[in-house]
Amino acid sequence: MAVWFGYLHFYTKGLERLPATMCGGTLERDTVIDMLPPAKSAHESSRKSDYGSHYTRYSCLINTSRSALSSTAEVRSITKEAWLRGYAENTTGVPVVRASAAGVEAVAPLRGHGSEAAVFVPCVPPGRMASASTTYAVVVQVTVDDDTRKSGMELRQDLTDFAYRLSQHTYDLAQCQEHREFPKALPRYAAK
Repeated sequence: MAVWFGYLHFYTKGLERLPATMCGGTLERDTVIDMLPPAKSAHESSRKSDYGSHYTRYSCLINTSRSALSSTAEVRSITKEAWLRGYAENTTGVPVVRASAAGVEAVAPLRGHGSEAAVFVPCVPPGRMASASTTYAVVVQVTVDDDTRKSGMELRQDLTDFAYRLSQHTYDLAQCQEHREFPKALPRYAAK
């Protein structure tokens, strides 16, 4: 019995050794434990970088001995229509669920292996001006490989919730010019 307990503790408790909150406070350890399978080891790394004179990128990776949850958030010049079109082109033939509130848009493709979610939040970075021809946004993409505890819509919803919190964090890091009242949460995806 002691050998079994030792095996379980050493080989399956890697997620429990992660920090209580990760990715700039946007992801809780319990959410990761619910989402990813038990693993021998796990670690989190995150990085903020500025590129160009007015752009910000924030990335975070939860890597385990069995799975990986990765995220990237960046400010870039893009319209919501172009972002949605690009997302649709990258998921050709795959149904996509959408949710939106207060100008924030979220999408998640309904595919079998692995899962992902993306969020778009309008944001004008410092020193820039939005115009009819130039718009800016915080764009977030979160992916997890196919070794997960959850699946289907439940997993996509968790990934979207994480992407949404990460978009708020990046919005603050980027010091977006306009004041934005973020809804407490985005609407839930309708079951498909």
